[in-house]
Amino acid sequence: FERAQVGDELPEVAVVSAAGDPAHLVDSLLRHGWFDVMALTDTDRKRPELYRNRALRGDFSSGFDSSEDFLRALDLKVEVTPATEYTIGRIAQLAARTNQFNLTGIRYDEAATRRMSEDAGHLVLSVSVADRFGDEGIVGSLWVERTDEVWRVLNLVLSCRVLSRGVERAAVGRLAELAALSGARSVEGHYRPSDRNGVAADFWTGAGFTPAASPQETETQVFTLDAATAKEIAPEWIALNERNGSPHE
Repeated sequence: FERAQVGDELPEVAVVSAAGDPAHLVDSLLRHGWFDVMALTDTDRKRPELYRNRALRGDFSSGFDSSEDFLRALDLKVEVTPATEYTIGRIAQLAARTNQFNLTGIRYDEAATRRMSEDAGHLVLSVSVADRFGDEGIVGSLWVERTDEVWRVLNLVLSCRVLSRGVERAAVGRLAELAALSGARSVEGHYRPSDRNGVAADFWTGAGFTPAASPQETETQVFTLDAATAKEIAPEWIALNERNGSPHE
């Protein structure tokens, strides 16, 4: 009855019969190719382990008086690195799947991400996270337009499984530092509201950015930051790693 009701009221939803031997249910779920993908990323292969580690973190968090104490005890390490041939697929996957922490809603596909990563006027960065329970892999990415004076974050996405840890602020702090090292004077962040990304509405101001004049023809909100203030953005409980894995000071 319930399957028939869903099929009648929501024809766009695939309804799978669970009748018969339960041993065949997996075959029923996989038969029509709903879960098929062209390629598997490292994160896809590690997904069962990621879910187990999430449960361990949940148990671990119950022993602390405050969220800050918990975050310090997690021993969080964040690595922000340029996209490579091996990570572009995962970066594009995040763009396609991330809805909550997706600052502008621009979903750069693999081809566009590759072009930007190879263009001197742009920069694509991956964000990886590890803690005392294991490696989360690539959980975020930034697409950046850069000039001599300003670096513009065209979009920033972050997996919902690492929200509330300060990872996004650490990533932008590293980006601002890279901008300052290149000689750029400011970093510009964009936010375009949607019906699903309200969780990120206050991100730029919370990271120390100042609202700026936004383009009149779009709903995009613009925020700016002096690149020299980079070290003030990242939370003190996160260690930023260089590409070779050594702690970043």
